[in-house]
Amino acid sequence: MNKKQRQIQYIQDRLKQYKKLEDELLYYDNKQRNLKSISYDTVRTSNNKKDMNISYISKINDIKKNMAKISHFIDKHFNGKYRLVLWYRYIDGLSLKEIAEAMRCSITTIKRFEIQALEKFIDENLNNKK
Repeated sequence: MNKKQRQIQYIQDRLKQYKKLEDELLYYDNKQRNLKSISYDTVRTSNNKKDMNISYISKINDIKKNMAKISHFIDKHFNGKYRLVLWYRYIDGLSLKEIAEAMRCSITTIKRFEIQALEKFIDENLNNKK
């Protein structure tokens, strides 16, 4: 694997984190909502419940910030068909087949658009920095 391929793989891995963050967000959101229904004895209720709620809110806010960074990255650095492919693939979580159907082109074309977008980003932003 050459340098550019490693860079592409790194960016793809970072973009894939969006879906993991989305799942994590749902998990902590549910934990926070269910916290209200937990019955504690009167001594523990005020502090424990409050601390857990604050902890969940903090985690939820951190996750939302990280998700926003990923979506902002796509919006800032890509346009047109490249942005659309990356958005469908990593934010919406569509399969290559679903993206190809939505964009009315072949799966091979979708793969090519994705690689071209990432290569262009690398060439313009990473390889020119010395």
